[in-house]
Order: sequence, then C-alpha cells, then structure tokens
Amino acid sequence: MIHLLPIGRATLAASLLAATMSVAAPAFAADKPDLRLQITASDTKVALGDTVDFTYTIANIGSVSVGNARLEGTITGAQSLSIIQQPSHQQNDCTLSGTALTCTGLVLGYADPNSDSDFADVVVRATASSSSTATKIEASGTADPNDKVDESDESNNTALKSVTVFRLPDLKATILDAPDFVQGGARVTFKVKVENLGGSADHIDLDFRTTGGLNYDSVDFVDNVKHGFGCDLHNPWPVGVNYVGCSGGNLGDPNENPTDDESVTLKIGATVKDQGITADWRTVTFTVDPDHKIGESNEKNNSDNFTYHYS
Repeated sequence: MIHLLPIGRATLAASLLAATMSVAAPAFAADKPDLRLQITASDTKVALGDTVDFTYTIANIGSVSVGNARLEGTITGAQSLSIIQQPSHQQNDCTLSGTALTCTGLVLGYADPNSDSDFADVVVRATASSSSTATKIEASGTADPNDKVDESDESNNTALKSVTVFRLPDLKATILDAPDFVQGGARVTFKVKVENLGGSADHIDLDFRTTGGLNYDSVDFVDNVKHGFGCDLHNPWPVGVNYVGCSGGNLGDPNENPTDDESVTLKIGATVKDQGITADWRTVTFTVDPDHKIGESNEKNNSDNFTYHYS
C-alpha cells in the first residue's frame, strides 16, 4: 500500500523553500555601490571681489567598492576659479576648464557598519567679480554623470549650492554750499549731501560740526526727502562742542533701483557767535558714518570740510 500524504507534505515543503529563496534572492542585488555627492560653501554670501570656497564631496555609501568613479561640476557667476585642494589618496587630479570641473578615476572603497563611507574632496575657490551685478555664484555637480556605475540609489548623485554676491555700501559726504565770510550775529546756512554709490545700507549716522563759533538752530531736508533720517541739534552751554547729529537713515543700492535717488540733501542753519577781538579761520566738517559702523568699499569719501573766515 502506497502512502501519498507524507510525500505530498515533503513536496509542499520543498516548494515553499524554493519560493522563499526565490523571494529572498533580490535582496542580494542591494550589494552595490552608492555614490553620493554633496557641495558645501565656506560662506553664505560674499561681497564683490571677495572669494568663497566650494567643497565637492563624492562618497561611496554602498557595500561594494568603486574603482573608476567620475565627478563633473559647473560653477557659474564667478570672475575666476581655481582648485585649491585636490582629492587625497587618488591617482588623478581634478581639472578645471572654464567653468567646468572634472574628476576621473576616483577609487572609493565600500562602507560597512564598522567604518565610515569612503569619500574624496575637491575644493574650488571662486572669486566674485569686483564690478559685476551678478547676484549669486552657483556650484552644481553630478557623480557618475554617464551612468557607468550600477548603484543601489541613483537619486543622490546630484547637488547644488548657491552663494549670494552683494555690493558693499559706498557712502559719500559732500558740502554743497557754505559762506566764505561770516560775522558775529549773522544767520548762515550750509547745504550738505550724503549719497550711496554702492550696496544698500541702513542705520546710517551723520555728523556736522565746526571748530567753534556757531549755534545751530535748524535742519531742513530738501524736497522733504529724508530716507529715514532724523536729526538733533546740540548746543551745549557754556562748554562743549556744538554739532548736528542725524541717525536712522537708509539708502538703497542705486544699481538695483536706477530711477531712485539714493541720497539726501540737508540745509543746516546756524547763528554766528560774536568773534571777540581777533579774526579767525574756522572749519566745518560733514561726516557720514562717523563711528565707522558700516563696512564700505570706499572709506575715503565719508567726510568733507569747508573753511570760512570768521570775523
């Protein structure tokens, strides 16, 4: 007599084992390289003419080594580029051709639970133009751009990093009009102007003072254009220096708004004190950003002065 049931169970078990192995087999396909590209920058923004360093990091975070990886990158918006650090422990150096970065033959070991992933760094220094109106420098790149490496994850092969390029302010102070000769008791007016020739600036301070002989009594903004400035008169008595102080001003970038007048013109009124028994020469000085709180591309035009005869 033949017993079919035990044989049927064995056959079923074998079939289940075969099915299980069939389902599990694709798991071994995960044993592949996995190239990942990251780009970092030494700063988030730079002024015209300054430099920023972009670091391209290509890593293998997969479980299989790569013996011939390729990296291609592009950096736009810069006046000049240079490689300042080549990948260490690599046979080939990376090259720059115009805005194009290329690294070939990169050897990257596999990652395992007991060690970090293998990686290679190349650092490119970008210099912003000293005169361009470009608003950013942008670095992009792709690992394995020609899909030569069979990877477990193809979604992390590209990267992009942008750095803002800004113009430093350039504040200029000018005395437009002043009397050549004054006498005690006379009423005089000085016309001054502050303008911005560069990037935007705010919290701007102004200072107008003389070596002596004036009591300030008025400040008027021409056409009532104030750009946030507020002014105070300082006439300490009986000792101290008389001056006009203004603060809180903001002047935009004239290149960004060519139709806007990024300047203010003030008329400062004063009464001349009595001179006494001798005549003298006196000097008034008009200064923008007197405490040097604002970083500028040109600090040499922040002050203007005028000398008049006081009798």
